[in-house]
Amino acid sequence: MKQLICVIFFFLSFYTSVPASDWNLVWQDNFDYNGPPDPELWGYDIGGGGWGNNELQYYTDRLENVRVEDGVLIIEARHEHYEKYEYTSARLVTRNKGDWLYGKVEVRAKLPGGRGMWPAIWMLPTDWEYGEWPGSGEIDIMEYVGFDPNKIHWTVHTEAYNHMNNTERGSSDIFDDPENNFYTYAIEWFEDRIHFFVDDELHFTFGKEDNATYSEWPFDKRFHLLLNIAVGGNWGGLEGVDDGIFPQRMEIDYVRVYEMRTPPPYTINIESSVGGKITVYPLKDEYTEGESVEIMAVADSGYSFQKISGSIYSSQDSIRVRVNRDLNLSALFLKEGEMIINGDFSQQLHYWSELITHNGAIATGSAENEILEIDITDGGESPWDVQVNQAGLNLLQGQRYVLSFDASSPTSNTMTAGVAINRDPWFPYFSQSVQLTAQMSSYQFEFTMDDPNDPAARLFFDVGGSEGIIIVDNVSLVRKTTTVSTAPKTITTDSPVSSFNLKRSTNSLSDISLSIPQNSSVTLSLLSLNGRTVESIHGGRLKKGKYHFTFNVPNGIYLIKLTLDGQQFIRPMVLY
Repeated sequence: MKQLICVIFFFLSFYTSVPASDWNLVWQDNFDYNGPPDPELWGYDIGGGGWGNNELQYYTDRLENVRVEDGVLIIEARHEHYEKYEYTSARLVTRNKGDWLYGKVEVRAKLPGGRGMWPAIWMLPTDWEYGEWPGSGEIDIMEYVGFDPNKIHWTVHTEAYNHMNNTERGSSDIFDDPENNFYTYAIEWFEDRIHFFVDDELHFTFGKEDNATYSEWPFDKRFHLLLNIAVGGNWGGLEGVDDGIFPQRMEIDYVRVYEMRTPPPYTINIESSVGGKITVYPLKDEYTEGESVEIMAVADSGYSFQKISGSIYSSQDSIRVRVNRDLNLSALFLKEGEMIINGDFSQQLHYWSELITHNGAIATGSAENEILEIDITDGGESPWDVQVNQAGLNLLQGQRYVLSFDASSPTSNTMTAGVAINRDPWFPYFSQSVQLTAQMSSYQFEFTMDDPNDPAARLFFDVGGSEGIIIVDNVSLVRKTTTVSTAPKTITTDSPVSSFNLKRSTNSLSDISLSIPQNSSVTLSLLSLNGRTVESIHGGRLKKGKYHFTFNVPNGIYLIKLTLDGQQFIRPMVLY
């Protein structure tokens, strides 16, 4: 045993972090803005109920509890009466906005202090493929309890190793006043080990054992990051809570996530998407390091583009990037007017909140079989004591919407569905209660958004006050009426552009064929992705018939713009 301890000490003393040049930065927030955290990067866990640790706070998304100002993210714990709780705080998550398998995560932070404070920088599984906690794992990059000042803790939890069985694996060390000094807390996560650092100094390593199963090593699935301050709880409240210390802040200077750099050549893998496709130019089997590519997401007729995701995240449908690693790309398209993502739960609970409980309610939620199944042990007293939400819905004043879903319950429970403001005071724009039966039934409701525009509303299902199983599926929220758009229409197979040549001929010319249905005023031009005219191909009146045009431009991705008697058509075109 002494020999083993010496070997571990030797390893920790001489191991240094992987050089910065070996990492590619893939996700970051430097907090160089003011206001709420960037909604493209961060989401919130909201509510009370103890969070499995008998914690005393209620998590909110209010600016009083979480905001960006003066170049740092502030998470603030407060002593105030709110939602039947005496303390408030915030818990930020990157779930479904930043999810990673292996890599380096670093957070530079200054911590709150005092009895009852329990800040954490940690990671949880996004998909829970090995079951509920602790089966799918937990990685604690940094934990701190205020009653034991200056001591930083690093821990992992698995089915075999967790604090419920007093078998957790971790370590701790003393630092110079982390409540008033910034430190960089980081992990380097590989297929067979996780290293824990503070300011680039290694303090703890958890390694994968030989012949390990998920029980010992569940860290082969994607995880997401959490930042929070808990108040009290099983550990943080061991010596009570000092109400004289509030408010208390955790300040975060930056968050950065890296992937391990691999030597070229690199590949680009495009996953198939329903409702559209991704086009890459140039599309090759292999790419050299730093090679520039253009990526465009093109929606099918009847669908609209939402985002590009995978190795790259973008809400823009066309981007240019330099390849410095293997890329896996997918795009999300929704039917025109549809606002709910993953309403059929085919992606489990992606884009949905975890099940939220209040006031001591006990329930679990999962979507493993492409349906949402809520199992309620104690539903509390109010409908909102157990709920699931999807946030980020852009509701427009004066518009009509159709909410529909399928639901059932063997025990004939009542469920309230609707859309609401996603912040205090949480009032609904529309809600409707339904009496569920054992038979799966379809429900549909129409409503008008009478309140001012809300770009971040939420759809909710409240099932508090119930017991037993509730099933939900095929959730949809469709904007029934839209303002008249003057945006160009996408060319379909029925448009006047009947064919065009995607390949160069030997003389570097490209050609396009038009079928004009009637005598018309016609303009035809080639645009860059940012809408700038690259070449005007034709302008003037044409008689009914077929026409053929040639033009010569550099290789790339372009937009063909056709105006036919004032009606515009646009379609992407790849020339190579």
